[in-house]
Amino acid sequence: MELTGIILGNYFLLECLQVQGTMALYRARPTTRGGYDVLMHLFLPSFSAASAFREHFQAEAEKLWHCQHPNILPLLEFGSGDGLLYVVTALPEVPTLEQVLSNMPQTPLPISRIETIMMQLCSALQYLHNQHIVHGNIQPSSIYLSEEDSVLLTNFGLRHPYRVGELLTVRSGEGNPHYIAPEQALGMNSAACDVYAAGVLCYRLLTGRLPYDGETAEEIMLKHSGTALPSMRAWRPDLPPPVERVLHCALAKRPEQRFPHVEEFALALHAAFATEHGVEKRERRHIAVQAYRTPAAWPSVAVL
Repeated sequence: MELTGIILGNYFLLECLQVQGTMALYRARPTTRGGYDVLMHLFLPSFSAASAFREHFQAEAEKLWHCQHPNILPLLEFGSGDGLLYVVTALPEVPTLEQVLSNMPQTPLPISRIETIMMQLCSALQYLHNQHIVHGNIQPSSIYLSEEDSVLLTNFGLRHPYRVGELLTVRSGEGNPHYIAPEQALGMNSAACDVYAAGVLCYRLLTGRLPYDGETAEEIMLKHSGTALPSMRAWRPDLPPPVERVLHCALAKRPEQRFPHVEEFALALHAAFATEHGVEKRERRHIAVQAYRTPAAWPSVAVL
């Protein structure tokens, strides 16, 4: 559904930036105040279990509206009209991580830069999980990145966490299949899905490649659920084994085999990067000094 040129509430939709599954992202301009454009995230109703999504949308949007974190792009407004559900955020004047990566295809980022990005992302996700919010749409286009690698997370899926006993529905048309956990494709949305997606993102940053790819969303989802994780060291031989072990845990097929909390994933990743061979080598320097010593000092030390 193309909506460019219409007025939705107090916003004039200027340009469609992205359509992915059930969500469309527009650049919009407020009609009641000038000076800046915003991002309008539209959730389209033409998908399975639409009524259930609408039922929980307001509650999830309201929880997110109250969130305050330096790495989360805050909501300015949320609402509905003519069957459409929407949220509004500011429009950062910096590129998305997807745009950054597209300028360097299949080129891994430096480890120090990856750690900076991942630590901020995990901090934001842990904050959300503490508020009982699941992001559900972690991917490079959901992350804005400044020149100083300051992260701003947005593009929330706004689905409530899965509750035992709820009807499972295959959701092959939602989100980015490259980053969706096996159980999320069945409608089991949980914090463990965010751990998995963050692991996929880290894999891509470290190797320059996605762990699973295919011709269709269904093919990619099947690989996520049934294909062993491809070796990262095949693409980046200098990668220390501890880092690969951490990613194997984050990308486990079963949610209970992953890190129980995203902060534990962050701690494990930080420790793996900090291993002897996991940090970038620095040239050893010898610093000349001007020292003053008592003539009898060293003989005294020798006696002791």
